[in-house]
Amino acid sequence: NQVNNPNQHHHDENYEFTDSDRTNISGVVIRFITNALLLVLSGVFNITRALFHVSRGDYFPSVVVLTSGFVFMAMGFTFFNPADNLRKILITKGRDIEEVMKAITELASGFGRLTFFLMAMLIFEIITTTFLFQQ
Repeated sequence: NQVNNPNQHHHDENYEFTDSDRTNISGVVIRFITNALLLVLSGVFNITRALFHVSRGDYFPSVVVLTSGFVFMAMGFTFFNPADNLRKILITKGRDIEEVMKAITELASGFGRLTFFLMAMLIFEIITTTFLFQQ
């Protein structure tokens, strides 16, 4: 006779996360959403700052902060889909593995985009810094 351990995970199609697992997942969802919102807000503030630069006739700084604003916003939106898939684990029954796999797929895609955004931002920063040093 096997003793059922409530902390032991059974890997079958009816697998459901434990309450402890759900608490951990909830923490991850909160972190994803918090970071996503902070990135989006940073983007909004950069775009606002770009409008301020345009109003003063400072076009080069406006292009720099406008571009970085859109990149920050794009990075922020990258985290909303995986957060939503993980959140569904907390509210649905019988679909935990399916939602985890969707979240992992979204994360892989999102981190790929994030790498692209960060590389693009770095190249943009190098170009704008070089431009500033040449003036």
